[in-house]
Amino acid sequence: MTFNFARIHQTMVFKIAEGIYLGLGYQFDSYFKIVDQKLRLNSGDSLITSHYAYNTNYGFDLKKYYSSAMGINLLVPIIGSNPATGFMFGVGGQYAFKMPQSKLSLELRARY
Repeated sequence: MTFNFARIHQTMVFKIAEGIYLGLGYQFDSYFKIVDQKLRLNSGDSLITSHYAYNTNYGFDLKKYYSSAMGINLLVPIIGSNPATGFMFGVGGQYAFKMPQSKLSLELRARY
């Protein structure tokens, strides 16, 4: 499968207490010019790909789609005496916009 992909993710982070930061952001992902090269819909010689099956089942466009979400993050950096070896702990949530339904997802992440 081939496709073009564009991504814009931006987060603003505000210090809310000593060593605690709140991030508010927006995430936009766009997949376009999608070509499902293995898909064959010929009678007697068909091959249904997972991309085709999933998008057809949920009513998504087969050639392009996007996701758009607002995000909120709580970040706690643990830097210590050497910033190069710091550790970042974060809890985040994302509210994705989709008509007629929307989706809320939460994630927990740590970075070293």
